[in-house]
Amino acid sequence: MEFKESRTSKEEVLRRAEEYVSRDMDPLSGRMWGHVYVLGAPDVIELGKALYLKFMDKTMLDFTVYPSVLRMENELVGMVSSLLHGDDEVVGNFTYGGTESIILAMKAARERFERSSSGTPEIVLPATAHPAFRKAAEYLGMRVVTVKVDGQFRADLEDVKGKLGGNTVALIASAPNYPFGTVDDVQAMAELALDRGVWFHVDACVGGFLLPFLRELGEDVPPFDFSLEGVSSVSADLHKYGYAPAAPLSSSSGTPSSGRALSSPRPSGRVTR
Repeated sequence: MEFKESRTSKEEVLRRAEEYVSRDMDPLSGRMWGHVYVLGAPDVIELGKALYLKFMDKTMLDFTVYPSVLRMENELVGMVSSLLHGDDEVVGNFTYGGTESIILAMKAARERFERSSSGTPEIVLPATAHPAFRKAAEYLGMRVVTVKVDGQFRADLEDVKGKLGGNTVALIASAPNYPFGTVDDVQAMAELALDRGVWFHVDACVGGFLLPFLRELGEDVPPFDFSLEGVSSVSADLHKYGYAPAAPLSSSSGTPSSGRALSSPRPSGRVTR
């Protein structure tokens, strides 16, 4: 298609948009298992649309121009931190998606590693981890070391022990992983990471706003967040089960002294502690 030299009417633009979406699946159909970021009840959907329109032409580039964005970011990071058992040292910021949250967490881990090491940094992750970690490794000059999964499609702890080494920059767990919906043994992996002095990131992009509430409903949900001392960073997507519109943003946080972080896309976030 070439760039048009004549104007297109509003009606034609809308007609063409309807033509474009005619072959898309309906996220409200109840017949999709993935790629569905529904805001919930109709009134919640309408509220999300109204708020999206109010801020769609504002940017986070300069908080002195749009202080409302910074205020919302700070308040939301505090809310997410409390939900995931963070303390007063947890800080955060928004990113533009779960992938960016993961990349920022891996960048923080790499910088921590490079303060005292000079080898090629390695990310140790289960085969079920999200592809964004491999993208982060490609962008940041790191190497991926893959861990086997057990019969429950969780990271094999014995293989984790064998793969952690002197160049390990970060260990990854999923809560849950995307392909199978299983949660790695985060508590055991946190203990390993703490013992080895390794940055430990929990990818809770799917479970960050789901697992805490399943626990409240009586489900047996083991600890997976900042309640575990060995957890360095967490990613959690608001646009999955946080009733926020799909991926305008993620949130991330961290303190240089403790090196712990939380992240989730906008409106989701990454937070570091």
